[in-house]
Amino acid sequence: ADEAVCERFRRCMQNYLQVNDTGEVSAAVPWEALKAVVRGELISIRAHREKRERMERERLVGEILRVDRRYAESPEEGLLRECRSLQTEFDLRTTGKAEAQMRKVQGACMSMGRRQGGCWRISCGRGRRLGRLGELGIGGGTRCGVQVK
Repeated sequence: ADEAVCERFRRCMQNYLQVNDTGEVSAAVPWEALKAVVRGELISIRAHREKRERMERERLVGEILRVDRRYAESPEEGLLRECRSLQTEFDLRTTGKAEAQMRKVQGACMSMGRRQGGCWRISCGRGRRLGRLGELGIGGGTRCGVQVK
């Protein structure tokens, strides 16, 4: 874990408990409020990181465009190497973001797997009672009605 983030949470919780843990209410009340404060702190940290990453990507895109324009005016090996280096850095940053999104989607799909299977069986059963399975989507937006005997 990032040590600076851990220290930020320690200070946040210490400050909160110093101010709000007076003993006048049950321990559950400050605990629930502390969880909300920690959630807010997490949201703040994440927003700050995302903003910093977005700004870095925008900076890289600007640099790539600047070097690319210079290379278009006078093709030199040094400019080509610089452009490739910047493009590689940009690709690594965007690949990391894409991988994180894929892990998030994969986790959601895995957690829904059993429920989706049940929904599919119910849907098929209803289709059989109606004499068809309904419309199935086929690539390109085409629809196909499937009959069941």
